Amino acid sequence: MSKYLAYSFLYDDAADLKCDFEILTDEISSMIGLARSLLDDNDKNAAPELADDLQKINELMYHINPSLRTKVTVTAEELEWLDRKTRDLQTAVEEGLP
Repeated sequence: MSKYLAYSFLYDDAADLKCDFEILTDEISSMIGLARSLLDDNDKNAAPELADDLQKINELMYHINPSLRTKVTVTAEELEWLDRKTRDLQTAVEEGLP
C-alpha cells in the first residue's frame, strides 16, 4: 500500500465494515446537506425548526463517522435525541409535512 493514498482505509479487510460505515455516514451527511439546501422560505415558515434540526443531525453524523476507529464523541443524550428526531421526521413524512 502506498503512503501517498488519500484514504488508505479503502484497503481494509472486506469483512471489516468500518470503511463502509464511514462512506455511508458521509453519504447521509451529503443528503442531509442537500435536503437543507432545498428548503425555501415557505418551507422554513411552515416548519421553522426543520433547517435547525437538519443542521444538528448533520453535525452529529460528522461526529459519529469516525467513532468506529477512534473515541466515541457522541453522548447518549445526543443519540436519544437523534433517534427521537428521526422517528418524528419519519412520521411527518408519512403523514405529510404541514
